[in-house]
Amino acid sequence: MNSDYISYEALISARETAYWAKVSAYGAWFSGVATFLAVITSLFIALINRRAFIGGKVKFGRIMSDDDDRRLIAITVVNRSLHSIKIKAIYWYVGGEIELQQLFRNKESDRLPTRLENGDEANYRIIIDADEDWFKRMAVRLKKLNFHPNKIRCVITLSTGERFRLKVDKRLKEKILQYM
Repeated sequence: MNSDYISYEALISARETAYWAKVSAYGAWFSGVATFLAVITSLFIALINRRAFIGGKVKFGRIMSDDDDRRLIAITVVNRSLHSIKIKAIYWYVGGEIELQQLFRNKESDRLPTRLENGDEANYRIIIDADEDWFKRMAVRLKKLNFHPNKIRCVITLSTGERFRLKVDKRLKEKILQYM
């Protein structure tokens, strides 16, 4: 065998060894980054699992049956968290430190407090009578407190003390503004 050939083969072998060492280093680096991201993801999921997430709407609606057709304000609350929540109360936030608690004494609304599992929905309804008495009372309260209806928000209070604000439909705010 020629010594040049042996040197050449040793060079190729060293080059192959260096290449595979580099590929192995990239693999180790990639697995380290993947492990780090897995730990961050699991911590994120563990922390987010404790917090409650709710969605909902406050809007005009109608309730219809065979012999009845009534207008109403519908407050819908959906549990979007991974664990169950308990709705304790519903308030109207009007600004500053002032909140007005809404009581639901009709049979069309769910009871308070209400326990919701993941994905469950609770519906609360304020029945609007022919003379629109609820709007008049709310307008009088807002006028007395010197607040504008544009600041009104619906606040959902959970048994854990967490509070979530829901946006109120513009038509509802405009209707209150008509009576001010």
